[in-house]
Amino acid sequence: MATNLKVDTLSAMGDNFIHVVTAGDRAAVIDPGMAAPVLEYLQRQNLELELIMLTHGHYDHTGGCQELLSETGCRIAGATANAAEHVADGSEIKFGNLAFEALATPGHTSADICYYEPVSKLLFTGDTLFLCGCGRVIAGEEERMWASLNRLRSLPEDSRIYCGHDYTRENLEFALSVEPGNERLQERCRSQQDDPETWSYMETEKATNPFLRPQSREIRKSLQLDAALDWQVFARLRSMKNRF
Repeated sequence: MATNLKVDTLSAMGDNFIHVVTAGDRAAVIDPGMAAPVLEYLQRQNLELELIMLTHGHYDHTGGCQELLSETGCRIAGATANAAEHVADGSEIKFGNLAFEALATPGHTSADICYYEPVSKLLFTGDTLFLCGCGRVIAGEEERMWASLNRLRSLPEDSRIYCGHDYTRENLEFALSVEPGNERLQERCRSQQDDPETWSYMETEKATNPFLRPQSREIRKSLQLDAALDWQVFARLRSMKNRF
């Protein structure tokens, strides 16, 4: 990560994460569900808000946009009605010397976007990929959601993942229920008790997140889906998690 680049995570509305990327005295915010914590942070750190990036249009991710726009005159980029700067798959969003690539990841909604900065290897996933979990899926879109997760899974293993909600403890409990023999997962559960996570590496997710592990023999055996396609294993996991 560039030496003058920093990512801080703010909490909003209980379990929402708002991520703030700072470079010098400029800031970019991802999914500001509320304006107040962002404005307080900007004032405390003496920063100017230049950019908002939206991963999708749900209000708990966009609710602070209008107030932040009124207070700062910042740019708003995304694939939603809130965004004056429309992005699509492959769009490049500039912030200082950084260039974020927009990755279309439909499944949670039809227009989800993740943002990846390849130099610093920062990945902002909204409600597509959580720490040891993934977002709920539009009915009938499980295969499409798996394709989106598989696309993220192909990014470098040292990419740092920043997601939209703090569901990690619950996600870890579910992961253990379907893959109890995973030693990396057991270790992650122990670490989480002492040091709750706000971000993760892609390598860690590929080793412990069941929604990125449909190839796991233990998961397939526990679901009785030994011969199923990967997306079918994913779909069963997501259905089970909905009721967990």
